[in-house]
Amino acid sequence: MKLDQGRLQAVESHQVDQTGELERTYRDLKFDLQRCAFYHGMRARFFDTTGKIISLVSVVAGAGAFSSLVSGSQYVISILACITAFFSGLNIIVGFSRRGRDHEILRGKYYSLMIDLERARKDVEKLREVEFKKLGFFADGPIFFTALDLLHIIGPV
Repeated sequence: MKLDQGRLQAVESHQVDQTGELERTYRDLKFDLQRCAFYHGMRARFFDTTGKIISLVSVVAGAGAFSSLVSGSQYVISILACITAFFSGLNIIVGFSRRGRDHEILRGKYYSLMIDLERARKDVEKLREVEFKKLGFFADGPIFFTALDLLHIIGPV
């Protein structure tokens, strides 16, 4: 009788450990996904806002250069043309709009994965699938963010 009771306690403690592990995995995944969605949302807003400001500066400087050309002020034309060329070139090289859109797409992917996470809350195999998908999304992210996450996965060296 005592042996059976010991086995029962061992089985119950194993189930409690599995439940605790499952809940910890769920919480960790949820935190990671929320962090990633927040990060990509902030980056998308930054790039969109920066792109709009640069476009505004380019339009205003270009219009100023044109009006100075009409009025005949060579010095002002040169300065405004340089400003327009600099900000337009910066926008072309960096691609603020494209980067903002990329981050918005990634943000949507992470929110979609959070829905999958909620559906998989009590199933270990489905939680693993969510984790694998999350790691796949890291490959789509910026290099800097991917490096930080890989350091987090590897742990202290």
